[in-house]
Amino acid sequence: MPALPNPEYQRYWKSGFADTLNDDLVDVLVEGAATFPSPRASIAWYPIHGAAVRVAADATAYGLRRPLWDVNVIAQWVDPEESERQIAWARQVWTMIDPLATGTTYINHMADDVRPERVRASYGGNYERVVALKNAYDPTNLFRLSANIPPSVRE
Repeated sequence: MPALPNPEYQRYWKSGFADTLNDDLVDVLVEGAATFPSPRASIAWYPIHGAAVRVAADATAYGLRRPLWDVNVIAQWVDPEESERQIAWARQVWTMIDPLATGTTYINHMADDVRPERVRASYGGNYERVVALKNAYDPTNLFRLSANIPPSVRE
């Protein structure tokens, strides 16, 4: 069964960074994996290191330029009738992971229901610069379907 996106699949995920892959986090990941709601569900983690952390934090929009672990809880299913159960599983597992995480996320891994303060934190010190770009190039908020940054800070 392929792990890559498949247009037949429904998908919901939660994601965030952790500073370390410590015993507490590993225990939660194993516990979450023991309750997969479908054979398509997954929990993945990988290190952010190397070239990604050698760039200055203010050189790009991505400002979290330090070694981190990207942790992802991914529910995938085919039958739309399964949506509520699958999403509930991902949210439940994430409630166990979140206290062990940094409160930040790789922007492209954010679900639609992410809180604005998490979006802000995920840009690090670069958030205000990104808001200025949004104000200049997207003042009507046309591009709002992903982890949205409003055209002006309205939190």
